[in-house]
Amino acid sequence: GANGYGVNGFQGATGYGAGAGYNSASLGLGAAGAYGASGFGQTTTLGANAPFGSAVGTQFGGTQFGGTQFGTQGQFGTQGNVTTVAGAPIYVPQPYPSYYGVPQLRGVPVAVGGGALPFGLEASIGTAFALNGDVFDGKKAGLASDGSGGTTSRLVSELDDVSYGDAFDEAISYTVAGSYDISPTTTLLGQVSYAEADGNNVQIGSVSEGGRDGALFAEFTDLEQYTIEGGVRQYMGDYRSAVRPYVAATAGATYTDDVDLTQSSTAFANGVDPTIESFIDSGWEPTAAGLIGAEMQVGGRSAIGIESGIRWTNNSDSLLGTDDRWSIPVRLRGRVSF
Repeated sequence: GANGYGVNGFQGATGYGAGAGYNSASLGLGAAGAYGASGFGQTTTLGANAPFGSAVGTQFGGTQFGGTQFGTQGQFGTQGNVTTVAGAPIYVPQPYPSYYGVPQLRGVPVAVGGGALPFGLEASIGTAFALNGDVFDGKKAGLASDGSGGTTSRLVSELDDVSYGDAFDEAISYTVAGSYDISPTTTLLGQVSYAEADGNNVQIGSVSEGGRDGALFAEFTDLEQYTIEGGVRQYMGDYRSAVRPYVAATAGATYTDDVDLTQSSTAFANGVDPTIESFIDSGWEPTAAGLIGAEMQVGGRSAIGIESGIRWTNNSDSLLGTDDRWSIPVRLRGRVSF
């Protein structure tokens, strides 16, 4: 009949026939249906009113398996969004773990990824603690000299030794250095330093004169020194470490400016004796130092470090003789590479 296998049945307009069946152009499985032009190949499957029509059209049509996901314009298609990364290095060797991506790396050979940054300019500030050595070796008791070879009525007690640490405060030193890396772990140095230590007023004994007794003081003028030296710094451990310990050795010469001495006592007629000029005579003396320290990279081209050690300086030319000077330098420095 009309709704059975007839007009509206499996062979009718809404069955398997021309209207809505498997052969329908609009709602069936035919040319415009699920497997047709609007199916896997395009964007629409069953009609908008048909079960699963919109969903299947979206998933298996133009969106999922069609143009977007697997189609020629999709993720896996010829114009997809898959990016191929080729030729980018995974790791670039560098002397420090620099997080700034600098392409030229200090002290690293070009063959292993380094660049042209072997030169450095350094500046430092520090001090030095006196360890040993006397600026005045003392003197036996006796009559004071009148300055012309004779003696006076002034009786001076035995005079104590005066060390550099007593005669002068700790020096403040400033250093400018040039450096050159001959390898990632070895650096050559050339540096110039200036140091100044304030002179002190030190009691060195007692004196009697004209029936008056009193303590005897010696006041030193400031100790100013200029040092020129060269040396080598040897870093330890992996040159890519964040903190690089090192040892260093330097040698050169120190120029010491004149140091005057003024004696004073309440036993003197006027309280103050004339100044002894050039108690330490100006001149050059050899010097050398051994240092240990550590340096930390703070940028692609800069680093800071701290170091200490021991320094020897030959005895100065003085009126009464001085000892070799031993001191412990401590300084903070910075470096810029180029």
